[in-house]
Amino acid sequence: MSLLKKITIYFFISIFLIIGIYKLTPNNIQRTISAKILKHISPKLILVARIIFFDRYDIRNFKNDYNVSFLPNTQFTKLDFKERFFDFDIKESINYLSYQKNFFIEIIDDDVWIIDSTGSIRKANFIDIKTNITKKIKTSNIKTNLKNKIVVIGTYVHDKKIYFSFLEYKDSCETLNIIFAKINSGILNFQNYYNSTECGKSIGGGRMQSFEHDNMTGLLVTVAAVVPDKPSERAQDDNSIFGKILFIDSKSKKVINFQRDIELLKVYMQKKI
Repeated sequence: MSLLKKITIYFFISIFLIIGIYKLTPNNIQRTISAKILKHISPKLILVARIIFFDRYDIRNFKNDYNVSFLPNTQFTKLDFKERFFDFDIKESINYLSYQKNFFIEIIDDDVWIIDSTGSIRKANFIDIKTNITKKIKTSNIKTNLKNKIVVIGTYVHDKKIYFSFLEYKDSCETLNIIFAKINSGILNFQNYYNSTECGKSIGGGRMQSFEHDNMTGLLVTVAAVVPDKPSERAQDDNSIFGKILFIDSKSKKVINFQRDIELLKVYMQKKI
């Protein structure tokens, strides 16, 4: 056997082994590996790969989702974007969601809170952001009692409390959870609000909104678990939390599949109107 054939055989065996090991690793590790690989690949090469391997991919959607108008233009107005720089290195922010650096922003009193996917929080003064055009915006770290690694997918502020919806990985089980803390000038002491027990994969959603339902006060939470090209019937399963808008009572922590009753949703919208 020639040397070229041996090299070719060893090459393909190595590729199959790498793919096999990758497929057998837990979902959170897969995401971390993918994020690190994509971080070093040019966006143009990613676009070319999507066009080659996904025949339904529309290049007009690249970095713009499904929007017809490109920022700073929107459907109704043109935004006046201003660029500002902060005093912390964005490269030091760990991100478990994708190869991009995703952050959540909440405006609290006169401050802007900047939250990364690990739950790390920094704050900057809103006036400084608005008026300081030459220097880097000073930020300060907000301490919390969070010790375990979490993956934040949503933030929400209501009634002087801040809420995090996040993913947790235990024994290859990916679950959606919610914690909250009272906003104060000291350390944020996060407490459990909701812990799901149902395992999912590629869990998304996590958007939250305060709501009142049948004299109960709580949160509406969006929950999804969509694996491309692998449809499931969880959205139609009343015993599953996925593919639904949940209502979680703040006192009893009772969970209601709120979205399942479309007619009830219409009644609420009519009352609001």
